[in-house]
Amino acid sequence: MKPPVHVVCACNSGYIMPLCVMLASLADHFNKQRELVIHILNSDSTPELRDNVTKSIEAVWPKPNNVTVNWYKVELPKFAIKQVRRHTMDVFSRYYAPYLLPQDIVHVFYLDCDIVLQHDISEVYDAAAPSPKVLHAVQDLTCPWISSQQGVFDYKERGIPPDAPYFNSGVLIINLPRWRELDLTNRLTDYIEQNGPKINEADQGALNALCWNDWEKMDQRWNTHSSLCVASNRAETGLSPAEWRNLRLHPYLIHYTADKKPWMKGVVFPRYSYFYRYLDKTPYKDTIPHRPTLEDKLGPRLYYHVWNFLRQLPRPSRAPAPAATAKA
Repeated sequence: MKPPVHVVCACNSGYIMPLCVMLASLADHFNKQRELVIHILNSDSTPELRDNVTKSIEAVWPKPNNVTVNWYKVELPKFAIKQVRRHTMDVFSRYYAPYLLPQDIVHVFYLDCDIVLQHDISEVYDAAAPSPKVLHAVQDLTCPWISSQQGVFDYKERGIPPDAPYFNSGVLIINLPRWRELDLTNRLTDYIEQNGPKINEADQGALNALCWNDWEKMDQRWNTHSSLCVASNRAETGLSPAEWRNLRLHPYLIHYTADKKPWMKGVVFPRYSYFYRYLDKTPYKDTIPHRPTLEDKLGPRLYYHVWNFLRQLPRPSRAPAPAATAKA
């Protein structure tokens, strides 16, 4: 019998809703004959929120006897990460997973909350198990190289080649013993303490700075981004039109990496129908209006072409305000 698949997630109470969506999609595609252990790092959960997570999994996997959900109270780090833009401190919780989780676990599959799965993760999890690398990850689509605009800011000083691939840290398979051997938690926190707001993408930038030569590539389909919907984004990646199209049409995992998320008011973007498909299976199904109805009707493939056509049309210019006339 194959060993359990261990998954770790990190969030605060404000992200429990997308966490429920992600876990519902994970459970829906998971091999039901396999044991799944989910480890959730959280700083402020309540019994009601934990119950919502369980209900979301059971909506797609009724009475899952071989699913375990473990919760861990995370004492958030004390270093000056409030200076790091765009992120809350909770994104750094994963740095502590190697010490919070049971020490006999070798590999864990880390998943961000703003994700929808379309494939069984156990296959790639098993494939990564023999590797000694500290991380398995996917090269970032919008920042593919260490020297890209949002890459590692001090790569020259650190002696990192400019053409070294840069990975997205929202989907990782982590080798926990290797992480502890490298003392990565302390080294990462020191790097952030020293460099603060100069670091691009907070925890992701730090991981790339320290692990640039100790990670292995996963199939690109395991972390496909919203940027796939904008054809002009392909140029820097070096992917062919056929490879780009394959990622868009046959994703294993959809990652909503843009600042505007599917659950935000007024946001409509290709691939958001995947999110709402699983939102409807959670206790939060009536909390957000189901917006991308056109994508539901046309399907993601056709909607992508319609959306790109419409966004290329010139926007109507507003008529200038009438000039004020002087009173007689």
